[in-house]
Amino acid sequence: MPEDHLSIGWVREYLRMVQAFSSYLKAVGEELNGVDLESTGLSDNTVSVLTSLRDEGFRAEPLLNTLARLDARGPKILINAIQTTAEELSKWSTSLELSEVAYLPFFAMNLFLLSTSRTEAGRVMPWMQFDSALQTMRLIPKQFPKTCPPEEYWKRIGWGVRLNLGLLVTGSDVPAKLFTDDDWKAFGSPKNVSGRESELIDMLDTLAQTEYV
Repeated sequence: MPEDHLSIGWVREYLRMVQAFSSYLKAVGEELNGVDLESTGLSDNTVSVLTSLRDEGFRAEPLLNTLARLDARGPKILINAIQTTAEELSKWSTSLELSEVAYLPFFAMNLFLLSTSRTEAGRVMPWMQFDSALQTMRLIPKQFPKTCPPEEYWKRIGWGVRLNLGLLVTGSDVPAKLFTDDDWKAFGSPKNVSGRESELIDMLDTLAQTEYV
């Protein structure tokens, strides 16, 4: 069935993203090595998350479980927690010149939105409306163009939270081309983007103009 092939493609991409996130968490662990989290001035909730993450060996699963518990209390609670933590970690990490930990809330959120609970094993696409409301769009693989096998959909859609997606396309639309790692390599690492803000904005605009068929 097309739905089964859709799920197969999702499993492949989700596992790849989990592996990438796990590698990222190792970098976060290296940055936090030796940091006394209790004396950072961060909120109790943020300190609790970072402490738990360190105690669990910087693995993805406990962090995703935390987001799932927040999501169970309501999508708005989840989004507010992500935004608040992101702002706090951004200010703190900038003062200490830490280049990895600041991205933790966003990367964790991106991965969580592609998890089983949010995608129904790849059959539903989560997206975020401009007012930060979480929405879902059920995919219709039977109506995909012949040029896009259902198992290829998640590889085409790529990584990241999609803003207003459900207002622009339907569950039978697919990206017109494969998403590749080269699309992200153009951005460079967080350590070499200083002074290139306008260039990065141009690249973001280019990537945002993904064609659907």
